[in-house]
Amino acid sequence: MTTALDGQGLLRDVIDRPEDGTPRLIYADWCEDSGQHERAEFIRLGVAHGGWQGEGGPVGHEGAILIRHHAEWLGRMGGLIQPHWRSGYEFGYGGTARVRWRWRRGFVEGVSLPLQAFMDHAAALFSTHPITAVTLTDRTPDFTQTHGATPVRGWYRAGKVSGPPGPGLPRKLWKHLDDYRFYERRLRWYLSEEKAHAALSHACVRYGRDAAKTPA
Repeated sequence: MTTALDGQGLLRDVIDRPEDGTPRLIYADWCEDSGQHERAEFIRLGVAHGGWQGEGGPVGHEGAILIRHHAEWLGRMGGLIQPHWRSGYEFGYGGTARVRWRWRRGFVEGVSLPLQAFMDHAAALFSTHPITAVTLTDRTPDFTQTHGATPVRGWYRAGKVSGPPGPGLPRKLWKHLDDYRFYERRLRWYLSEEKAHAALSHACVRYGRDAAKTPA
């Protein structure tokens, strides 16, 4: 006989080992045994093909399952951000801001949201799903050509979380940035916008896993 406590432990294994598909399949077996047949099917389908689920083109079988169960499967996040369907999953936050969830291998692995929403809910996000990618929709790296003739883009350390849209980041997130090409006291520079956003995503994941007390 399986219990909800068994499921919580198996889910924690999924979150602690986000790159490993085996804990997801074990959790799917538990879902099947517990009568959550569509949850088990959704996880198994996702692990089998490895791509993003419920995105692009007409709503297919996986998308239809998500429409029926997304609020339940979001867990604690379901009560914080109210859903609506629009080209994948996007959710209202604070009236006009949007949060987009991206499902992969049966769970939320990617999320796009404003900085303030991320800082408010990072611990809940990373203790509920094995998130591996974060996009801050209101952060854009600064641009300069001061390092020789090479244009670089970077993030600077801001004093407040609730600063205006742009390249500013709060210190507790900024300190997790790495792989930068140039470093200044309050600035970290990258050779392309793509690399700057990738570094910020990695920093968000590190911050979120720390906040959720999840192994790095």
